[in-house]
Amino acid sequence: MDPETDTPSVPPFKDALTYPVRGSGRYILAIGAVIVALLSFSPLLALLSGIALLCFTAYLTAYYFNIVEVTILGRDDAPDWPDITDPLDEIILPFLRALGVYVFTFLPNMAVALVFHGERSLWINPLFLITLAAGAVYFPVAMLNVIVSNNILKAGPRRVLPRIIGALPFSLMMGGIYLGTVIIPLLLKIMMGEMPFWGSLLGAASSIYLMMALSRLAGLFHLNHPDADLDADLESELEEDEKEAEWKQP
Repeated sequence: MDPETDTPSVPPFKDALTYPVRGSGRYILAIGAVIVALLSFSPLLALLSGIALLCFTAYLTAYYFNIVEVTILGRDDAPDWPDITDPLDEIILPFLRALGVYVFTFLPNMAVALVFHGERSLWINPLFLITLAAGAVYFPVAMLNVIVSNNILKAGPRRVLPRIIGALPFSLMMGGIYLGTVIIPLLLKIMMGEMPFWGSLLGAASSIYLMMALSRLAGLFHLNHPDADLDADLESELEEDEKEAEWKQP
């Protein structure tokens, strides 16, 4: 253990890969995978299941934020399910921030996909692959900046690109895991084509597992490559939370 941060002394990548099955993580991983698989495998209730899947995705986004935050604070085990006493602040706003960062990050890739829509060669198109890879590296660091600062403007290139370049190959490692959250579930569904439910279940499990590993790695990234301005924002936010908690106490 690191005496200053209480974080593991094992390599960050190895720690991140074991993180989803530590503490409450194993139960959240299993339950979350079943829920996502059931919701994505409900053609008879397509609209209702689509809305429910969107809501659960927002909930998992809040969990992503939570893992990053507790990792930065020095906790080694996965946290419990996020609190929803204040849905707007704890679920909806984090999801909207994440959606905004996602659209900003992958807009070039979406544009390329739109231009070459319908072509079988899309997935071997160099421009498509370059914009996808660039977005995969950019997105985790941009999300980390937003989580720590609680400010979506900190996802801009001026704040993100220096952190990516200054923390190579750590940032590339996070980009690789993010690509895995997209590509591995697709491959599993294709391989399990004759058993579509099991394909959905394994795909959901792999996606949530890698999401948890990525959020853990993002927290460790911040601890290993801190940003003074963002740390000041985080400390200010924590002080405000403590004051609010004291005010609510009887």
